[in-house]
Amino acid sequence: MFRKRELMPFPRRDRLDIHYISAALTKINPSVLKVLKTPNYLFSYQAVNLFINLVAATTEFDMVAVNFCQYPEFYPIHNATSNDVQILYAKPSNNTVPGHLMCIFYKADDRTIFVYDHQRLKKEQMLLIKKRYPNYKHVTYVDRKTKQQDKTSCGPFAIAYATSLILGHDPRTHKLRTNSILTSFFMKDFDYSTIFREHILKMFEAKQLLPFPQ
Repeated sequence: MFRKRELMPFPRRDRLDIHYISAALTKINPSVLKVLKTPNYLFSYQAVNLFINLVAATTEFDMVAVNFCQYPEFYPIHNATSNDVQILYAKPSNNTVPGHLMCIFYKADDRTIFVYDHQRLKKEQMLLIKKRYPNYKHVTYVDRKTKQQDKTSCGPFAIAYATSLILGHDPRTHKLRTNSILTSFFMKDFDYSTIFREHILKMFEAKQLLPFPQ
């Protein structure tokens, strides 16, 4: 990880090109594959950022790498005239709980930020929001149709919500298919988000966003 004194302001490319990230999607890093194929495995920066690069290369949405959470002073300001989707990371409050990833949506016409998560925004996440959306008016917490039921699948859920929003579906009413408790009888290691993990790998292999199963 960069030390603060090594990090300097740099220009961001207007758009990533799919050819630019194609190699990372054609031959997915083993550590990312482990995240996607291991039940209840916490998502890494690298896994989430690969999704973020896919979004930047194939859509008009400009998502920001999650590890910018460590350097809010460099978080880029959003063009307030267009909608925006981001995945934000919050560091754990202590060593007994993991950090947390959540999806937010900025609605440009009324400058409202919708938080698609069961947790409230933490101080470091609010710093990023204030930096990216300096003229926002409201923060609204959304009751999702499909909710996280465990402590390890915030990454898959954040990606599923972000994908749905980008493709025009609101997780408030758009129900997604997950593993049920009943399937645990047929699985060695039950993971509520297995379907999400499999679908994220499918999107990486297809090099495009695909609607999550309903």
